Amino acid sequence: MARRWGYQKKGIPENEAIIVCCKENFHGRTIAIISMSTDPDSYGNFGPFVPGIVQIDYNNADALKEVLEKQGDKVCCFLVEPIQGFLLFVLFYVMIWSNACVLFEKQVKLVLLFQMKDT
Repeated sequence: MARRWGYQKKGIPENEAIIVCCKENFHGRTIAIISMSTDPDSYGNFGPFVPGIVQIDYNNADALKEVLEKQGDKVCCFLVEPIQGFLLFVLFYVMIWSNACVLFEKQVKLVLLFQMKDT
């Protein structure tokens, strides 16, 4: 959906949309989501993976800014877990979050928040 939005609303050339995500994530087990994983237990034996994904360190505003400065015209969304972790919770810092929102409002305009619930 994010890529489709990027092509239709932002005008990204077809097959060039980039999704930015944070490393050490867990969003599920679809091929697209596993393509965003940095955990060998999650992505092992699932390839080939979906292209057009850029991974940055969690809570790293400078890395996000760098991606947007270099490839912002092709970035369709930033997929991030506001609270990251399965057994150890890590919060997406408020200052980083506010910086991310400002950067994306200028260039991308689409931020997806995704939170898995452990039941």
